[in-house]
Amino acid sequence: MIAIEEFKKMMRTDAVPINLQLNNIVQQQIARNREILRSLFKTIIFCGKNNIPLRGLRDSDPTNAALAGNFQALLEFRVDSGDQILEQHLENAPRNATYISKTIQNQMISTVGAHILNNLSQEMRDSKYFFCNGR
Repeated sequence: MIAIEEFKKMMRTDAVPINLQLNNIVQQQIARNREILRSLFKTIIFCGKNNIPLRGLRDSDPTNAALAGNFQALLEFRVDSGDQILEQHLENAPRNATYISKTIQNQMISTVGAHILNNLSQEMRDSKYFFCNGR
């Protein structure tokens, strides 16, 4: 009887179906992950544009700030400047899912390089004239 009463109560109210609730949660997580990656990629691009090396002496030990590289220092600067999403991510993410390891940095550098190469290739294809002197 209790289950029937609860069911009737739920049917009378404008409750959001569970599949829509789950879909909203997934969409929020996707948006949050994109914001985290946006912060990380902006830091990588900033270092690339300004010829700043990413890594320091011992980037594998994030607990020792004296040995940290520029990438980690810039991430800390972003957090200090008010990037709350990045701050929450770095504080709450499991150690193996922070996306700041040297392997992930290399993958992000490769991704940015591929994006730049694709943009340049597209510009050349779209241009009316393209001159190459054959060297």
